[in-house]
Amino acid sequence: MPRTAYFNTGEVAINYSERSGDSGSPILFIHGIMSHHETWDEVIDQIRGGSRAVAVDLRGHGRSGHTPGAYRLPDYAGDMAHLIEGLDMAPATVVGHSLGAMTAIQLAADRPELVRAIALEDPPLFARRIMEEFDRERHQRFCQNAQLSGSGMSVQQLMDQIRVASPDATNLDIEKSAQSLFRTDADALDHVCDQRIDWEPEIEGLLKSIECPALLMQGNYELGAWMLPEDGPRASDLIPSCQLETWGDTGHLLHSDNPERFIKQVSSFVAEQAR
Repeated sequence: MPRTAYFNTGEVAINYSERSGDSGSPILFIHGIMSHHETWDEVIDQIRGGSRAVAVDLRGHGRSGHTPGAYRLPDYAGDMAHLIEGLDMAPATVVGHSLGAMTAIQLAADRPELVRAIALEDPPLFARRIMEEFDRERHQRFCQNAQLSGSGMSVQQLMDQIRVASPDATNLDIEKSAQSLFRTDADALDHVCDQRIDWEPEIEGLLKSIECPALLMQGNYELGAWMLPEDGPRASDLIPSCQLETWGDTGHLLHSDNPERFIKQVSSFVAEQAR
């Protein structure tokens, strides 16, 4: 059974779940926005094999502390650097989904000595452009979620609101969404709405400065992924050592919508880095 604990970075308490291991290098799993460390439960044991694995709640998410006004990539990446050092995990292989993948990119660029390799699950590399030029409804949904998250509603009340907005969703999906909103700091979502979290001006420089091997997994934009078809090849050309995998049949949630394929790809990548 995993052990759950808190790590204090000096600025915020980070909740994490740890599975012990005695072979291979440590692996750090980082979830996406409006999510939490339990999102990895279905895949983490198959990926880690006998390696030590830690799954975190980012600041403002899950059971980690809130830091209003401080939800930019360097803030998230700084927490992960403190965690890796404090838990003696360096160099760690980092697996990140969405915002977690962006955090892994920032971490690998800023602190290369802490990172052995990065597996990036559909990172929203050019999210601002998508929200402003191609799909304004995505931006509106973030703002609506921020309002719900900061409303003070109970989980049941949030479920009622989500059910009205998404009448075709299953009860399980509605409950998961409500739980995530209930446990997410609204200000973390406001950072998306009001453009405080906009990494596009720096992203090319960050990608070029990554020294470790990278696995970039791109979902299908038409199915809800956060990468346009040209974004994956563009990013893989910028990262010095990058393996690009495109998923034509899956949207943004690769690890939960297609866990068997995710496990196979990431496990193979992790094993290759451990040699």
